Amino acid sequence: MRTLLPQLRRWIGRGERFALATVVRVEGSAPRAPGECLIISEDGLHFAGAVSSGCLENEVLEAAGAVLRSGRMQRLHFGPDGVFPWREGLSCGGRIEVSVEPWWGCLAEEDLQGVGELVMACLEDDLGCLVLSRGGDHYAEDAEGLGTGRRQCFDSGLLETARGLMQAGSESQCVGEGEETVVIRLIHPRRRLAISGAVDLAVRVVPLARAAGYRSVVIDPRRAYASEERFPEAPDELLCGWPGELIPGLQLGPRDAALVLSHDPKIDDPALVALLRTGVGYVGALGSVTSHSKRLARLREQGVEESLLPRIEGPAGLKLGVDAASVAMGIMAGVVRGARRGQPA
Repeated sequence: MRTLLPQLRRWIGRGERFALATVVRVEGSAPRAPGECLIISEDGLHFAGAVSSGCLENEVLEAAGAVLRSGRMQRLHFGPDGVFPWREGLSCGGRIEVSVEPWWGCLAEEDLQGVGELVMACLEDDLGCLVLSRGGDHYAEDAEGLGTGRRQCFDSGLLETARGLMQAGSESQCVGEGEETVVIRLIHPRRRLAISGAVDLAVRVVPLARAAGYRSVVIDPRRAYASEERFPEAPDELLCGWPGELIPGLQLGPRDAALVLSHDPKIDDPALVALLRTGVGYVGALGSVTSHSKRLARLREQGVEESLLPRIEGPAGLKLGVDAASVAMGIMAGVVRGARRGQPA
């Protein structure tokens, strides 16, 4: 949903009524993961986002008008036994379930309009929140436990389940079946990408990271390197200091990733030691197979446990070419692949 923030601002600012569609269940191969969103104007002529690669959007657009008129959620099933013309199966071979509902601020009930306000506040501040929805009932809660909407319509066990899924980094999903199905929508803060070394590759990786939905933090102790003038597209944070000292304060978690790119052991080795003491989901290091082997030997000498060393991917990323642009794209591809390996899509 975060990628839709600019459009959400415009439509809400103009007082437009629109619907929100979310992928909430996937079986087998599918073009979009749970949590992917699409917003549709009341007349169905304008939309932003996606719930597929383009093959399902037309049916979702048609459903948007109906949910805005009724004020109640619809769930669309695509795949065998799903809606026409997809009953014979999707080309990707999977099953997809999409919830379609009015944007909460478009609802007439005052107790539900606050749900949209809380969601927008969390999107603007890059904070996490959850929304429970069933039929025409909705409840939203931020990471601090501040809630709004119809809390009484959802039992405590379900809310605890949603909180647990939020903490685990899971994505939006359905719980239950039939009329009792509850959509648990989970909106997380952006994943973070910590980069040790404000080198040319970091300059090239930062815009790729932003396009992939990451919040970038670049750290370098050299003032000439840690200069905003070097970045045509500035990172979200640019810190002048030793990465090994600053990384613990970032509190990186399993949804986050890190790269060590300075190619200077004085900078990158302490950064790797600090990173291996965190729960960061992916660590990539620049360098050849030979230089990585030497790097691992140095880390062993510094007392790093052998069991932690396989967490470092070296050389980092995919080999797409030798020019700087290709190397940067390959490194970012490795980040996306590695940070999400074993994590919810």
